[in-house]
Amino acid sequence: MKSLLLLVSSLLIISCKQAEESVPSIVFEKPLPENGKNINFPKRLLGDYQNDEALILSIQPSQIIKKIIMMDTIGESEILHFKADDTLRNYFQDLSFAKLSDTIYLMKHVRIDTFFNIKKGDVLRKLKGHYILNQQYDQQYYIKKLTYKNGLINIQRIDSVEILDQLKIVTEVQNDSTFIPVKAFPTKKQFKQLIKSKGFNEGETYLRVKE
Repeated sequence: MKSLLLLVSSLLIISCKQAEESVPSIVFEKPLPENGKNINFPKRLLGDYQNDEALILSIQPSQIIKKIIMMDTIGESEILHFKADDTLRNYFQDLSFAKLSDTIYLMKHVRIDTFFNIKKGDVLRKLKGHYILNQQYDQQYYIKKLTYKNGLINIQRIDSVEILDQLKIVTEVQNDSTFIPVKAFPTKKQFKQLIKSKGFNEGETYLRVKE
């Protein structure tokens, strides 16, 4: 049971972190930078990248896919327990087993999530060497900044309203729900300042996977 429990724990931690990152604290009314050209990802960015949590980022011309691939060896008794547990079976629908010996199996789990998709309404634009990911969120946009240098991809987001106040960017609170996203209305100049002032300060780094 130890290997199976470790897999469950690891995936739950990663899933919680990804879910937290997918819910914005700040949204924008329209894609930015304002009047920018809508583009696809250039050829030099295409390929797979991996972070220190073994999460793979696959950049394709019109989308970014996140893949979690986890493998471990388990005993036959753990497989029997897994097959008898409806909750585990439903959660790990992509879990597969390959027999290595009479009692040892290789367990592999692959989960794929679409992180960014231009064909489904997300918008990619560029500003001074940075790729601006405008992700649709409830008829508004959740914005992240993607930077590429020397085989490294950095994807950052804005988590603090303080930087908006410092730059005197107009904001409004949208509703009275428990989670209250703030809508920001930066001018073209203010958005450039937001990029320069390191307003995008939370995120992840991925290293290109050599083919």
